[in-house]
Amino acid sequence: MQLRGGYPAVCGSRRGCGLAQPEEQRAEKNGAAALQTLWGGDLAGRLFFYYVRKSLLATIRSYKPYRDLVHQSRILLLGPVGAGKSSFCNLVKSVFQGYVTHQALVGSNTTGMSVEYRTYSIKDGNDGNSLPFVLCDSLGLSEKGGLCKEDRVYILKGHTPDRYHFDSTKPITPKHGNYIHCPFLKDRIHCVAFMFDANSVEQLSHEMVAKIRRIRREVIKCGVVHVALLTHVDSINLIAKDDFIDIYSYVPVKCKIQAVHRKLGFALSDILVVSNYVSEWELDPVKDILILSALRQMLLATDDFLEDLPLEQVMELPEMSASITRNSELMIFILLKRYKLPCFLVEVP
Repeated sequence: MQLRGGYPAVCGSRRGCGLAQPEEQRAEKNGAAALQTLWGGDLAGRLFFYYVRKSLLATIRSYKPYRDLVHQSRILLLGPVGAGKSSFCNLVKSVFQGYVTHQALVGSNTTGMSVEYRTYSIKDGNDGNSLPFVLCDSLGLSEKGGLCKEDRVYILKGHTPDRYHFDSTKPITPKHGNYIHCPFLKDRIHCVAFMFDANSVEQLSHEMVAKIRRIRREVIKCGVVHVALLTHVDSINLIAKDDFIDIYSYVPVKCKIQAVHRKLGFALSDILVVSNYVSEWELDPVKDILILSALRQMLLATDDFLEDLPLEQVMELPEMSASITRNSELMIFILLKRYKLPCFLVEVP
């Protein structure tokens, strides 16, 4: 099973892969047509991409956050203005709906289109149920403005409500009407995805590089794991459609990944790439595989965050009190462990 770089194995997740649910006929028809165009009638090629895409869809649909501590993993999208944060929300929704959608507002405004904090719970096009993750879109970053430090910290810790309108002159405060005073674990951010346009990442100013490095330190201080995502790789000069088959081995893309690693300090294994839907109205299974692979890595990163939570911090979460109360033996065991008392009197379930 390959978790990072290139295309994943047909059945790939550390949680295993369940049976794929039936795709919408429209998505299957579009996918088959795109594969026919790419592979020119090669049945083996068409089947390979069809099953990889279907396997990734099944893996993400059956995903459950670590130890069921939350029902949905929460992923925050951060990045410079125009990096493609809102576009990524649309990409993910399009794949699961079976057609290209534009729920999140996108555009070429130099100040960014996102002025609100938005949380997108993506619906599955098969049954209409919410998928096991939430994508959080926020104000873009700029050299001397954008999302301020206080707002970033409040978002990471779960205090910021959906549809909060950012004010460039002042951050949210506990006096705000919808401020979340006692956030649950489900309100907190479990993974941060730093978004960068592949065409401009090498031209980031010294001020922007310093700002992103500073934000990375803030994220690490909050204990949140993070990845980097390069968008718009389809716009890189001289790239052809066949290059998407093994995009991580394509030299210009490797140079972009190396630039992110060198300038911003991200581990090479934490740098992902996606190709955007810009003018297309039909889904492309090769692009879908890149999108789903990146999303899967983000979900695995959220599990790393949840798994690394200290026991004391988990036990202090408001949502844990009910489950502990229902299990008296577990409650006694936790208390004994906390105060370093002998545990031989309790049979741990």
